[in-house]
Amino acid sequence: MLECLHLGICRLCGSCFKLGEDRRFGNLARENVGKAIQQEKGILFWNRETSTRKQAMGIRGGREDTTYQRRFICPDCVYSVLAQLEGGE
Repeated sequence: MLECLHLGICRLCGSCFKLGEDRRFGNLARENVGKAIQQEKGILFWNRETSTRKQAMGIRGGREDTTYQRRFICPDCVYSVLAQLEGGE
């Protein structure tokens, strides 16, 4: 429901943040930490391990190479946590 409002929950700090304005995920870099740091965006990634377990248990169907387990990290955590790990600012 939150994604319909263009909102997501950060997996690091638990805060709710805007995923994008014009584009659904415009405030996010897709699985690219360096790009997220450079462009001051959050990160969108897929939890493929959870998806695999759910498919094995018959909880979530679909093609084998498809996962619906989207996860987010807010721009603040990208800057304050991940950028420091990357040797950034």
